[in-house]
Amino acid sequence: MPITRKSGYLPSLDGWRAIAIVAVLMAHDQPWSIAGHSDIGWRDFGGSGVYLFFSISGILICWRILEDEEMLGVFKLRDFYIRRLCRIQPAALVYLAVIGFLMLLASCMNDGDCGGARYCSTETSSTSQILK
Repeated sequence: MPITRKSGYLPSLDGWRAIAIVAVLMAHDQPWSIAGHSDIGWRDFGGSGVYLFFSISGILICWRILEDEEMLGVFKLRDFYIRRLCRIQPAALVYLAVIGFLMLLASCMNDGDCGGARYCSTETSSTSQILK
């Protein structure tokens, strides 16, 4: 039975993706030291992790374009962007909803009431503090 894989997925890049993510996380983590070992030597690899992640994205996008061209005989840029929008937009909207909820929650917890929520939702809280 031939092995089928989902389109645009290259399993060999999963390890590289993990390395890129760990490099970025290490750069953003608080400095630590355990039993004489620390992360000081690894903190400078965050930028390399970002470059690696963008390189992987470029490879995957090119791979997807070549797959489409091989299957359909032609590459349609409009269809490509519609597929990407449908794949990325739901996660982006959920992210924005969660951030909005957390900002509202923080405002309610800090003020004791939710009166400051309008400032959070419009990002004018610093302006409102200046005008008081």
